[in-house]
Amino acid sequence: MIFRRLNSRCRVVALSFTKLAVVLAAVLIEVGAARAIDFTIGAPEVIYTKSQRKSRGGSYWPDGNLGVVGNGNGTFDFYGANASKSVLTTGTLTDPGASKRSVSITGVPKKTYGYLAGGPVYEDPYSGARLMVYHAEIHHGSAKSFYSVLGMAVSTDLQHRTFRDLGEIIRPNLPPGVAEVGGGSFAVVDGHFNVYYKEWLADGSTAEVAVARAPMAELMTNALAGQSTAFSKYYNGSWSQPGLGGLASYVETVNPNNSWLSVSYNKYLDQVVMVSSQWSGDGGDLYITTSPDGINWAPRQPIAVDPGEQFYPSIIGAGDDPTRTEQSFYVYYTDSLKGAWNRWSDAQLRRREIVINSPGSIDPSDDSLGYTAEWVPIGDYQSDFQGGSPAEGWTYAWNPKGKLGKSAAYIPLLWSDSAQAYNTTGAATTIPSRKTHPDDFLSFTDDGGHPGLRKYMPMAGYTIQADDGAGLYRIVDSSIQKSNSSLFTKEDGLQVLVYVNDTRLGAGQSVLTDGSLTGFDRYLGTLNVGDTVWVMINPLKNQIEDAFTSFDFSLEKLVYSAQNLQPFAQLRQSSAVPEPGAGALVLAVLAVYRPRRRR
Repeated sequence: MIFRRLNSRCRVVALSFTKLAVVLAAVLIEVGAARAIDFTIGAPEVIYTKSQRKSRGGSYWPDGNLGVVGNGNGTFDFYGANASKSVLTTGTLTDPGASKRSVSITGVPKKTYGYLAGGPVYEDPYSGARLMVYHAEIHHGSAKSFYSVLGMAVSTDLQHRTFRDLGEIIRPNLPPGVAEVGGGSFAVVDGHFNVYYKEWLADGSTAEVAVARAPMAELMTNALAGQSTAFSKYYNGSWSQPGLGGLASYVETVNPNNSWLSVSYNKYLDQVVMVSSQWSGDGGDLYITTSPDGINWAPRQPIAVDPGEQFYPSIIGAGDDPTRTEQSFYVYYTDSLKGAWNRWSDAQLRRREIVINSPGSIDPSDDSLGYTAEWVPIGDYQSDFQGGSPAEGWTYAWNPKGKLGKSAAYIPLLWSDSAQAYNTTGAATTIPSRKTHPDDFLSFTDDGGHPGLRKYMPMAGYTIQADDGAGLYRIVDSSIQKSNSSLFTKEDGLQVLVYVNDTRLGAGQSVLTDGSLTGFDRYLGTLNVGDTVWVMINPLKNQIEDAFTSFDFSLEKLVYSAQNLQPFAQLRQSSAVPEPGAGALVLAVLAVYRPRRRR
């Protein structure tokens, strides 16, 4: 009987809000604001029961939004919070927790937060780096009384399990007190990283759905340099307030209640889709809305008005980039009869499929992000090689003690006019004699050179200059060649080693002994001004035919720039916020429908 009454109540609520959506749509059409879309809602699917959810992600998983990245093979990486720990699960859309690994966020100031975990994740298509928006809490004696903020972290490692903290990006206008801002779901809009959240203002009011943003090109440039980026809050028609503590306006016309939300740019509509968990008498219900510009939103429409609490929504697409949805997508959420602080005792992980019936606006294959990036040459061995003294940034050196990883002990090579090479003496290049020296033969020319005896190596180093700047670097167009020594059965060839400062990057690259060109391209990761990239030639055990030629490599940095995209800007001009008179009319319509807040 209890469930029957609840279902009856939910049907009444659903009908009431359906009528409300119709009335609001009629009002807003008159004033030119965002219009509601036509869509079909699938039946609820249980992805995990309570026990399955606990075994896959953890007892408190997912404690917020899920961040999802496609792996290109039908599987996805899912980032989510399990209480104050971030976890990475890998699986399919029907079994997202097939495997589980831990995630760490390094560099967070100690003793600052009582809770910190991330969910929403963006993978940059140019660098492969992943940005995570995390939710952090400052507790006031209890985990149930807290002041929350949003921060950002970046990962550039291949496993994407270690993130480096970039600091806070959004802090409420309310001075430290009690505030719940949500999970920081994002959408890339008009070349900006838009983060949607709940704003708490110092005057005691709330902007139930507010937004702050940062330019994507600047955000990625700074993140890969390990630096923070300032976000700007939307306030009174402009992006005029700082993300940390500034004022913010609500972006929906009538500021309806919001407890937790998820957003996604929808390629089919060329709009932003939002799902909000809105508190009702027995917990949260889910509502959907859309916006042509990420600021002006259509009236909400119900998608999950079920018994109990529907919470922590995550909009997930089925395409290669699940953060950018298409005509059909899923809304994942926790479903609990007990809800609130007791939700984890019975919460299931569920989803509903949403299929958009409204006509699409643009070609769904359009993947424009509003920013782009290209690899820019910084230095090239052969092009920069010069006699007398090395060009700016370059160093030619060797290791007189036969040890690696201690660059302070390396000694510069000297230019020899007679040999037209950099060697250890600045005179004629020495050759092995009865009293062999470890640096015999050791040299660099404009096209090649020769290593010394075993363990003694010529090293070409480039130090990142101030004009180069910090960022993501790589070695490309690399080559090295040694003479064909196949007649010598004991020949062991050469090996190219790459170090950044005193740390070796990856395995050494063996140089073919048949005279073929060998490359040693590789990513160098994030480098800062003053870091030195060393390319070393290892003679290995013997020195048979160790002369090398065709030696070259280039250093490149990934440089981001903004694109001038028009669609959202044009729509913004044609979908202005209603004038005060229209807003008053909408408020009058809503007066009898105002949802009750959670007590």
